[in-house]
Amino acid sequence: NIQYVPVAAAFRLYPTYDFKLGADVGYAVGVNEGNSGGFYFRPIIGANISGNTELNISYVKVSDDYDFSMAALGVLFLF
Repeated sequence: NIQYVPVAAAFRLYPTYDFKLGADVGYAVGVNEGNSGGFYFRPIIGANISGNTELNISYVKVSDDYDFSMAALGVLFLF
């Protein structure tokens, strides 16, 4: 069981109103025993699918003593 808490800066670019590119870059703090943490990187691509809803795809990578990675699909509701 591995657990991380990311501490990162988020960068976003909006080439058009309906589209965004970005990345979160920082350090992932290991919170369980035997997990030291490591470099954290999360590139993201997002698209507005309605006035207040965004669909985004991201990839998370943590470089620790081993590499942890995952792909994510998300829906963001803007209020």
